[in-house]
Amino acid sequence: MIKIRGINKRYGESIVFNGLNIDFIEKGVNFIKGPSGSGKTTLVNIIAGIDLDYSGSIDSRLTQSKAMVFQEDRLIENLTVSFNIRLMMKEDKKTALPKICEALTKIGMAKSETKKVSELSGGQKRRVAILRAVLADRRLLIFDEALQGIDDENKDRLMNYLLPLMEDKTVVWISHDQRESKYFNKINMIDMEKTDGVCCG
Repeated sequence: MIKIRGINKRYGESIVFNGLNIDFIEKGVNFIKGPSGSGKTTLVNIIAGIDLDYSGSIDSRLTQSKAMVFQEDRLIENLTVSFNIRLMMKEDKKTALPKICEALTKIGMAKSETKKVSELSGGQKRRVAILRAVLADRRLLIFDEALQGIDDENKDRLMNYLLPLMEDKTVVWISHDQRESKYFNKINMIDMEKTDGVCCG
């Protein structure tokens, strides 16, 4: 169990968290749901070490080995798909490229490794951003509205490929769409509207 204790966060006069306490399961999916403005993205930015302007305590293991999918793709548009994915991988180019090609084929993007990101559709860019995080092989994976902009058929194909790769990871999955929880077996559901210490200011 990974514990978040007594997190306080505000933006100016607006209180986001007031003594927030959450328990995360390790090697499982922590599914964070809630409407816009409930603090979901703020919470993962704190967990990921992006936002340091808060008080309280977070288990340090959370941020030592992590990869994150943001709401924006954050890809380098003028470089290739394979280069963007390889940026986060531990392997050298010779070892990484076959893995990237295999992954792209399995998610319906065969032979796109040499394309520039700028040539891709919005849904394809989303899938590349997700692959970049998962193929990085980090212990903590954070997904912030990762499946937005991907049609249902490609969501299913993508998740069927990803789930085995995520089995031994600690996953923090944020979505306003609770239907996405259908993809996961071991799940810890966290409702930001019902969690003590949350205040939507």
